[in-house]
Amino acid sequence: GDTGLFTAHAAWSARNYGAVVANLTLPEFGARRLRLDVGGKRLHAPGVAFFGIGPDSSRAARRTFGYDELAVGATMTARLSRAVMAGGQLDYLTLRADDADTTTARPLPSLAPDYYRLGAFAAIDTRTSAAYARDGGLLRAAYSDYRQANGRSFSFRRVDADVRRFVPLNGESQVVALRASASGTFAGAGTEVPFFLLPELGGPRALRGYSSWRFRDRARLVLSAEYRWTAGPLVDMSVFADAGAVAPRVTALTSEPLRTSYGVGFTVHTPSSTLTRLEIARSREGLGLLVSFGPSF
Repeated sequence: GDTGLFTAHAAWSARNYGAVVANLTLPEFGARRLRLDVGGKRLHAPGVAFFGIGPDSSRAARRTFGYDELAVGATMTARLSRAVMAGGQLDYLTLRADDADTTTARPLPSLAPDYYRLGAFAAIDTRTSAAYARDGGLLRAAYSDYRQANGRSFSFRRVDADVRRFVPLNGESQVVALRASASGTFAGAGTEVPFFLLPELGGPRALRGYSSWRFRDRARLVLSAEYRWTAGPLVDMSVFADAGAVAPRVTALTSEPLRTSYGVGFTVHTPSSTLTRLEIARSREGLGLLVSFGPSF
C-alpha cells in the first residue's frame, strides 16, 4: 500500500525448537507496480529427522541432526498485471548442521556453509488469497542459485515449478483442489548439495501420511487432490489423496514408483486465511495425525 507494513513473529516449542521472523514491506512505487520486501529469519531446530537419501531410504534408519539458520535478504516484486508478477531476490544465509545422535558409529557430517542466494521467479496467480483459496489458480516457476561464500564444495542451483487449481462447486460451498509440484537441484563437478537442503517429501505440506522429511533426494515430485466442503461457519471438512516421488535426477522421476497417502481433514479459517488444520492421514507406513497452521497448498 501507500504506508508499507512491518510484521514480526516468534515461536518456541517444548522440544526447544524456535523461530523468529521479521519482514518490512516498503510502500509500493513505480505507479504502484513495484514492491520491495526486506526481512530476516532465525531458526533453531535441535532434532530434524533424517532417514537417508533416495526413494528406498528405510524408516528404521531414522536419526536426527541439529539445524540452525540465519537469513537476511530482500525481494523485489513487479506486478505486470492484476494476476501476473515476476521478481528477484538476494539473500545471505548462514547454515549449520550437526549430528544430534552421538551414539551412532557413522555420524552425519557437520556442515556449516554460508550462501549468497540469488533468485528469480514468475507467477500467474488468480487466487483471491494465497492463505485460503476457493477459486482460481497458481502457475509459478522459481530459480535459485546458492553460491557458497565460505568455500566451493556446496554451491548448487535449484529449480521449482508449482501448479494449483481450485474449482468451486455449488456456489463455492464445495471445492475441488488440485496441485502438481516439482523441484530439482543441480550441482557442478566437484560440488554437491548438502543433505539438509535436498528436496524432501513427508509431513503436512507434501505427502501427508509420511513423517516430515521422510524422503530426500536431488529431485522431487508432489501430486495432490482434495475435495473440500463447508461444514459450518468458517469451518471446512475435506478428503484428500497425495502421491509423490524422489529421485537422483529430474529425468528419473517418471521411472520411480509413486508413494501414496490419503485421509480426512478439518480446517478452521477466516474468509482469507487458514488458522488451524487437523488431518488424519494413512500411508503404507501407518496412520498419523497432523496439526498445522496454514493451508495444505
